[in-house]
Amino acid sequence: MEQLVKSIKDSGITTLIILRKKDDGRYEIVSGHRRKKACEIAGLETVKAEIKELNKDEAIILMV
Repeated sequence: MEQLVKSIKDSGITTLIILRKKDDGRYEIVSGHRRKKACEIAGLETVKAEIKELNKDEAIILMV
């Protein structure tokens, strides 16, 4: 985690976090949980993300 935080501080986030919109209108992180946490530790207030149209089964497959 320390190396990821340092990398984000030095170079920014190079691989976007992937989100999906849930049925209740909220968003769920599909890929990038560690990157999100590292960004929080690095002090970033916002994180670039890509929103993909995925159903629950597709999201689970992508998470694995």
